[in-house]
Amino acid sequence: MLPPAGRFLLRLEAGWYRPSAFVDSEGVSQDFSGSPDFVLGTLRLSYSPVRRLAAGIELPYRYSRLPVPEGSVLTASGIPGAGIYLDWAPVRSSKLDSALRLEYFHSRSVSDEALTLSDGADRYSLDASLFTAETPQGPRWRGGAHSGVRYAPSTRQTSSLADWEIDLRWGCAIARAGGAEIAALALGGYAISSAARQEGLALHDLKSRRALAGFVLEADRDRGTPSSRGIALIVERDLGARNSLSGWRLTMTWTGPFGKSAGR
Repeated sequence: MLPPAGRFLLRLEAGWYRPSAFVDSEGVSQDFSGSPDFVLGTLRLSYSPVRRLAAGIELPYRYSRLPVPEGSVLTASGIPGAGIYLDWAPVRSSKLDSALRLEYFHSRSVSDEALTLSDGADRYSLDASLFTAETPQGPRWRGGAHSGVRYAPSTRQTSSLADWEIDLRWGCAIARAGGAEIAALALGGYAISSAARQEGLALHDLKSRRALAGFVLEADRDRGTPSSRGIALIVERDLGARNSLSGWRLTMTWTGPFGKSAGR
């Protein structure tokens, strides 16, 4: 989603991931000695100088908690890095909208602690999304498709890494409350990686893959106008994991524009 021309767009995202196990390449589940928790909060701020084009910054904050067999708990928290990105909307019509994002993320140097916030590898990514357009009197049905690729060159500590993911969501508006339109969408996706590096942990140097399924609840106020604001709750469950963590993920996002448009 791009901000209206001449305005800023603020997106706040908070995610909590509680994997129940690590699933090896043969599909054998290896349970943890306790329940680890990975929390990731991300602030994204972008500005659109002209219609269909925007530039932004990304600043995440990570908290990781991992119980160990001896009965103690390992924790780590802090900023794992920062990113800059460029957004472009090649398709915009009364029915469909799009977003193409090119991003560079600079990772914090890897530490020598047992639990780290970053693997120390910078990442280059390209994401493409196509979704139903936001209009004041839009159709009851809505949805979209997203696909992204990420590449991290090799470092002194790690080999190069390549990720690919795709997810689809589809649903409809189900109610209105307090001037906001509420919608429920089904979610499904698939991800594959050349190595199993998740949540700042280096697990095994083998190809990793997983599918996911879940649902999304969205509430949008002033949908389809320059003042549109929205909040979303996303619930996901890993399926068919191989050489990957597996568990539940809960994400909450808030998105809204601010600032005066260029024409005011």
